[in-house]
Amino acid sequence: MIQTKDIEEQLPIYLKESSNLLAVVLDLEGNGLYVNTYFQKFFEKIEFDDECISFYDLINDIEKIDFEIVIDKSIQSPNKVYNFKQRHLMHEISWEFSVLNNIEGDILGILGIGTHQEEIEIKIGLENKKINPQKDVCFQLNANWEIQYANPMAESLFGTELSELIQQKVWHVFKHPKIYEYALEFKKAKESRSSRTFEDYIPELGKWYQVIINPQEDILDVYFKDISEVQGLTRQNNLIQLTLETVLENASENFFLMTNEMRIIKFNALAKDLVYHVFNKELKENERFVHYLLPGIEEVFLKNIDEIFGGKTVEFDQIVQFPDPSESRMFHHQFIPICDVNHKVVCIIYRAKDLQHELDHVQKVIKNNNLLRDIIYTQSNILRSPLSSILGLLDLIDKKQLNKENQQYFSYLKPLAEQLDQIIRNNTKKMNQSDTFWE
Repeated sequence: MIQTKDIEEQLPIYLKESSNLLAVVLDLEGNGLYVNTYFQKFFEKIEFDDECISFYDLINDIEKIDFEIVIDKSIQSPNKVYNFKQRHLMHEISWEFSVLNNIEGDILGILGIGTHQEEIEIKIGLENKKINPQKDVCFQLNANWEIQYANPMAESLFGTELSELIQQKVWHVFKHPKIYEYALEFKKAKESRSSRTFEDYIPELGKWYQVIINPQEDILDVYFKDISEVQGLTRQNNLIQLTLETVLENASENFFLMTNEMRIIKFNALAKDLVYHVFNKELKENERFVHYLLPGIEEVFLKNIDEIFGGKTVEFDQIVQFPDPSESRMFHHQFIPICDVNHKVVCIIYRAKDLQHELDHVQKVIKNNNLLRDIIYTQSNILRSPLSSILGLLDLIDKKQLNKENQQYFSYLKPLAEQLDQIIRNNTKKMNQSDTFWE
């Protein structure tokens, strides 16, 4: 029988203690064997005790067929990872399921790692609308037009505390002069089973909202998205986006921009080329960074991951192992966490600078340095030895035995030899006084 202790020993600490990743281990029937603390917090209305909780109880009926397929595929292909999308209330969760083995290779269960999406995409016609439950008003209506779920932002719209909204008919708590228009839109969305959207101004709040109604089986998801400053924000975001893309594409290093969940959201052309060269595959957005972790830096990265998520910049030099061992190159690796005003890491920049060109240049300089040393030695020892002999022989020549013409030539020869000797001495002195060539 599989023990929870065996499972916990196989799970890395960052999964067990994560505050943004949902982790669950299921048996082959989909029953829960283990969940981390964040999983329990997210599904807070579910009691987790010794009794097995079936994952099927956490998902909608229309999702159960897809989930069953994921379980079957995971069992049939234990070395692969399978994706699954779940909607819980008005949230979306992206799951990755794979088989969890112990050291001996025995199956302990099926590991699911879930990412709670901060933004929800809703398709309105041909356009996708993004909703952020942390900022936008969200509430859910059942078949009787009763509010069965609302996020904290809904309190400002209704002017009522959440505890007083649940199970109330929307018509009784939404005091709006055009409530009949809303009723008509709700009814059309429910009958047509297609999303509807319109804009409205709420004078009590002084805000413009884009209202999105999205039918889900026998319920309606309703979103009020604040668009009061959308035009100004759009221009600002476009400028930031353009600036970021310009900086990345003109950089001489490999850049990866990741979310705090270590998913890649942007990269430059150099990073794309590097990944293709090392892994022989295309670098894609929204992929997990660990899938593209350069060979040779895994151990250092995992050792420093807590410091990175704690807001500290981590940098180090490490050789990257290329497919061809003769191509292995030294890189400077830098992980730069970007924090918000609350000092929470919101994204991470990974910068990889190829140092091999600089190292090759240093080797070339060292080689030239050694060559100059040989030249200095040749000048100070080898060349000066025969030159000294020449000067000595010139002193032995009896100028009186030379005719007048040869005496004139002789008078030119010795000063030139002495001048050459002085040049060699001066060069040797300059070289000896410089530290550059002797380190």
